Amino acid sequence: MKIGWLCLYIATLGAVLLGLTGGLAPALAQVYIIESTAPGIKVGAQLAMTDSVSIPAGASVRAVLPSGKTQTVKGPYSGSVADLAKGHPRAREWDDALSKARFEFRWEDQFNLALDPVTARAYHDETLPADGAKVAHFCSMCGPKFCSMELTQQVREYADAGMKEMALEFRKKGQIYIET
Repeated sequence: MKIGWLCLYIATLGAVLLGLTGGLAPALAQVYIIESTAPGIKVGAQLAMTDSVSIPAGASVRAVLPSGKTQTVKGPYSGSVADLAKGHPRAREWDDALSKARFEFRWEDQFNLALDPVTARAYHDETLPADGAKVAHFCSMCGPKFCSMELTQQVREYADAGMKEMALEFRKKGQIYIET
């Protein structure tokens, strides 16, 4: 009996995933532009789902989707063609918010922005279960000494401090270029 439920669960999960993604074909399909007032997006262009587009305010683009339907998108819009085709114009904002939370090590925001917050928190807690790990500036993948995001932040802070120091020196001397 347990195997029957497992098969039903797997079949249902597969159907849901195919339904959410629109099947496998659209991932390989293209979007065709049939009308455009956006600079850089020409009528007749074929855009892959992995391409990014930017439609400025006041401009619009009408495209034929892989499903055969047409969709008009009015600017401002900036995001992937796949999100545009799926009709999720705010997906880019969500993705940017999640990326920013990840770079800034705001773990609680990352969990809350995840598609499945409970599972995201559970995966994190498998390797870093302590409460302090939810404010740590590293994850279990690289650890505290080799975290690329933490090292990038340190380099930015160092460069910012150096720029401020040089700005003070330029102001003292009253000139931008200093002879050595």
